[in-house]
Amino acid sequence: MSRRLAISDIHGCPKTFEALLDKVRYSPNKDRLFLLGDYVNKGPDSKRVLEIIYDLKKRFPDNVTALLGNHDQQALSFFEHGNPAKTLVNGRSFGEIFPDLKKKERIRFRDFFRQCPLYAELPDFLLVHAGFDFTAKNIFKNEDAMTVIREFVVDPKKTGNRPVVHGHVPTRLSTIKQHIADKDWNMPLDNGCVYADTQEGMGQLICLDLDTLTLTEQANIDLT
Repeated sequence: MSRRLAISDIHGCPKTFEALLDKVRYSPNKDRLFLLGDYVNKGPDSKRVLEIIYDLKKRFPDNVTALLGNHDQQALSFFEHGNPAKTLVNGRSFGEIFPDLKKKERIRFRDFFRQCPLYAELPDFLLVHAGFDFTAKNIFKNEDAMTVIREFVVDPKKTGNRPVVHGHVPTRLSTIKQHIADKDWNMPLDNGCVYADTQEGMGQLICLDLDTLTLTEQANIDLT
C-alpha cells in the first residue's frame, strides 16, 4: 500500500536523512515522498543531500516532489552566477558548502533547483516550505512568503479547508506533536535537526505520514 510522506529542512545532513527513510521503511517505487525544502547549508554535506534527492527524483519522478526553500533559492542564485568565495549564506561561502564542485554538477544542481515548485496541492493538504500570506486575497500570489514567512494564521476558507504542512521555522518537538495530534490547520515539521546540542527540544529530522498523521523522528547522526 502506498503512503504519502513529508519531510522538511534536511539542511545538509544526508546520513540522518537516509536513516529516517530507512526507519519509515520508505519504498520509492510505491510511496510518494514530499520534501519541503532547505536541503542545503548548516549541516556537513549539502552536496550529498542533493545527490540523494536528485537520484530519487530521476528514478521515480512521479513519486518524488521536492519544493524550494529559502536556502535552496540562495543556492540556485549561486549555481546560476555566484562567486564561490563571495556568495555567502549564514556567514559561510558556497565554496565552503560545496567544495570541489565540478561544472557539470553545478549545472545539474542548478537545473534541479529551477524545476522545484514553491508549493504542492493535495486534495487534503497544502505543502509549502515556509507558509502563505493569509493577508492576501489569493494566498498563491505572494511567492516570497512561501519561502520566508515565519508567522501566519491559516484561514481554511483560503486553503479549501486543507491544513498547511510546512517547515522553515525550527519548532520544539512537543509543539509539533501537539499540532499534529490536534489536526491543526497549521502543521509544522521543522524540528531543527542541526540544533540538537544548542537548543532544547530540537535535533530531530521528522517524517509525517500524511495518511495516518503518524510522526517518525530520527536524531541527527551527521553531527555526532
